[in-house]
Amino acid sequence: MHPSENPQLAIVIVNYNTREDLRTCLSSLAASPVETAHEIIVVDNASTDSTVDMIRETFPTVRVIINQKNVGLVKGYNQACRTTKAPYVLLLDSDTIVHEHAVARLYRFLLNHPTVGIVAPQLLNVDGTNQLTARNLPSAMNGLFGRQTLLTQWFPNNPWSRHYLRRQDTVRETAYDVEWISFACGMFRGDLLSKVGYFDEDYFVYWIDADWCRRVLKAGFRVSCVPTARVTHVEKNKKGRRKRPRAIIDFHRGAYLYFRKHHTSSKWSPLGWAAMCGLSLRAGLHLALNHFKR
Repeated sequence: MHPSENPQLAIVIVNYNTREDLRTCLSSLAASPVETAHEIIVVDNASTDSTVDMIRETFPTVRVIINQKNVGLVKGYNQACRTTKAPYVLLLDSDTIVHEHAVARLYRFLLNHPTVGIVAPQLLNVDGTNQLTARNLPSAMNGLFGRQTLLTQWFPNNPWSRHYLRRQDTVRETAYDVEWISFACGMFRGDLLSKVGYFDEDYFVYWIDADWCRRVLKAGFRVSCVPTARVTHVEKNKKGRRKRPRAIIDFHRGAYLYFRKHHTSSKWSPLGWAAMCGLSLRAGLHLALNHFKR
């Protein structure tokens, strides 16, 4: 991949101490033809693992924005988006592996479907199974029947999980509309930033994709998944592995922000207080269980 001085696509990656994952990600991009003029922007959140040196030595055409502290994923997105004039933007996690032609297929889909605002590939686990991230918007039931909850793992075909995760669509080879895609890999029209606003920096990492997809849908655009475009998402903090306590807290904080913003009339709403109590209890349970994981 050879970035252009007049890019039509900006590929944005926010990084924090994921040097080897990022090396693999950038290598996969280099091996996958984009078929349009593009630039790659890495926002580094004060990594201490020599990530910036690796980029400059191995991928000298990649543009790097260096932060003096970890400002989070969402602020990193906004930083990069404000520096590019490309009409299309691809958000990509550093722990992804882009399959051949995936980026080009997403780009062509947006070009050919003007009513689509955001498009995503089929995200895969390392073992090749579907990660089930192209789904419907969340509801209160997802606290019990979410993508990685115990009830969904024990009873994967229950009607609530099937509806939320759109399991009926996972066998499709043609594009289909959804309500929410993961920003582990998502491409959108750059002018959406002026139409619906930049990413809400009240979020640190989690739930920003649900929030922005909801805003894009409300503005009258579609959100789609192109299953023939495939990207592997390594996602090391999976079930059975100990997670950073901050990640658990931020996930539940983001869930509360999303619920309060989109499902209550004010921060004093009884529903908001109920959500805060329920999510606080859930976070406490996850922190306790996390202590016993390896």
